Amino acid sequence: MNVIKMIFSTIWQGLKYSWRGLRKFQSAVGTILFLLLMVFLIVSYFSVESITVPKGGALVVSVEGPIREQNIYDSSPFRALSRTKRKSQTILREVIRAIDLAAKDDRISMMIINTNSFTGAMPSKLHYIGDAMARFREAGKKIVTYGSNFSQGAYLIASYADEIYLHPHGAVLLNGYASYQNYYKELLDKIKVEVQVFRVGKYKSALEPYMRNDMSPEAKQASRVLLGDLWAEYTQSVVTGREVTKESFDARFETVNADLNTVNGDMGELALLYKLVDGLKSALTVSNLASKLSLVTYGSNFSQGAYLIASYADEIYLHPHGAVLLNGYASYQNYYKEL
Repeated sequence: MNVIKMIFSTIWQGLKYSWRGLRKFQSAVGTILFLLLMVFLIVSYFSVESITVPKGGALVVSVEGPIREQNIYDSSPFRALSRTKRKSQTILREVIRAIDLAAKDDRISMMIINTNSFTGAMPSKLHYIGDAMARFREAGKKIVTYGSNFSQGAYLIASYADEIYLHPHGAVLLNGYASYQNYYKELLDKIKVEVQVFRVGKYKSALEPYMRNDMSPEAKQASRVLLGDLWAEYTQSVVTGREVTKESFDARFETVNADLNTVNGDMGELALLYKLVDGLKSALTVSNLASKLSLVTYGSNFSQGAYLIASYADEIYLHPHGAVLLNGYASYQNYYKEL
């Protein structure tokens, strides 16, 4: 009996020491893997990608999507896991930093800005980019801007450039600033909904949609002051960049219909007549102009059109979280016979 007890005791002791050794080995391996992971993360964070910039090169900035102060990601985990195309966006500080670095780099002689895929931004962000472009020009370097069309926001960026080129079939669309509001007072009365409102002061328009069917005189006055100041700053930037008088710029809005008839409805020729652009050129012509230089292209994302211009560069660099979106060309048509 004592022999059996001794055998089991020996086996138990062996298993116990083996388990302790296994736990120590597991701890050592886990510690080593953790240290390797930390070293990898630290090296990845502080490592800087080496970019070779040719002498006499140009910086190509492709503004994709809206301009934001930080990345905005989709909050839906299902959409994040799906193959849904990620929305393009441009980070304000990255654009400004790239322009400022290029202004100080003796190897870069000019900058080309492509706004074809730009979808909008607040005026303050556009002026920040414009100020960076002004610093680039103060360094004695040239800026060329190209667009198939120029929205109001895109043209504000373009107005800071030395030269602006528009596609022959494109247009510069300046609509001014406006404010729109829906009012529900009549609807609420019809469905017999009573809204309890507590407010103090005249310039308190947040709850007006539930109290009125139109804009109050105070709200109109406040909107006119705000939008008027924004438009005054916009026009000042444009007339300064394009070297035209404010009076002649403002007068164009009164004669646009008649002037459009004189150019047979050609919006591109109208922009050229108004000196809003320096020439009408296709993307291929601008790319051929760019091909005479040593180009370095950077983009947060590249749409199909933006990548066509970027492809003429010597080197193309993409944001680590960006994408090159080449979808080809397609034609879509709705058919109603069955309906």
